[in-house]
Amino acid sequence: MAKKRKKTNKKTARKAVKKKGLFSKDKFTLILRKFFVFLILFVVSFGLYSISVKEFWINLFVLSSLIFGVLSLTFLIIILISYFFKILK
Repeated sequence: MAKKRKKTNKKTARKAVKKKGLFSKDKFTLILRKFFVFLILFVVSFGLYSISVKEFWINLFVLSSLIFGVLSLTFLIIILISYFFKILK
């Protein structure tokens, strides 16, 4: 036998569904931590590129610095967007 569905008030239904912000504090700290990690990796790989002598190492460090630079720039854009949404809120 199937159970009957209970009627709910609109007020209780609204209280049950709470809107979360676009970026919670945990997600924001995670994004900030990843930004700093990729920024440090970018600086290290760019530094190793500038002191390396062999062509293989130069190419490797250029490629890694480009990848880490783009990733850190992406996280910086995400951080700026989250600040922008906090200001508008």
